[in-house]
Amino acid sequence: MLKPRHFVIAFLLLAAALGATLAMAGGRPLSTTLTGVQAVPRLGDRDGSGEITLNLNPGAQQACYQLSVSGIAAATAATIEKAPAGRNGEVIANLIAPNDGFSGTCVRLQRDTIVDILNHPADYYVSVLNKEYPDGALRGQLVR
Repeated sequence: MLKPRHFVIAFLLLAAALGATLAMAGGRPLSTTLTGVQAVPRLGDRDGSGEITLNLNPGAQQACYQLSVSGIAAATAATIEKAPAGRNGEVIANLIAPNDGFSGTCVRLQRDTIVDILNHPADYYVSVLNKEYPDGALRGQLVR
């Protein structure tokens, strides 16, 4: 028979899991498909592909993401950068490199930056780099 404290522990664990899920789901979603063809100044890995989903929450000053890649050598870095398609830009946020094919967490961004990304997603892109393609193995402009 379960004791009352077991119910309390189970409730707290469930609340923590629900809170983490809601935090990831909070905000407004953006996503993109990453390809080597989009990388600049040189083509990236034409055999590779990837996907990122971002949930941007200006009130919490958080960008939560799930990034997956395949068909490339181990990633060494991943970033969100500001520039339109065909141009390189400045790094806005460093993401965890998906060196095993997947990464995801939340990063802190200034509220104004998040609002700008939400209002002008095509001015931002996600880039994944590796040793073979240090300028970018994969890239994708954000879309709503």
